[in-house]
Amino acid sequence: MKKNLIKTLLFIGKVFVHCNKGISRSATIVLAFLMMKRGKNLMAAVKDIRAKREVMPNDGFLKQLAILNYELYEAHRTY
Repeated sequence: MKKNLIKTLLFIGKVFVHCNKGISRSATIVLAFLMMKRGKNLMAAVKDIRAKREVMPNDGFLKQLAILNYELYEAHRTY
């Protein structure tokens, strides 16, 4: 059910993600989504979100996003 709901909401085109202040938790979820499902690296995802709203994931969330970025993009890179 959850996967179908997410796909339906994304098809509609707009999804509202909310947390208490809207600058850390919800931003982290949206950043991870952009990285995992839209193929963006962390910097591109942050730039996209900040074009719409000022966000500031806390240090712990940023560390997790940096690890995710590495796992998605850097670990498979050949030099």
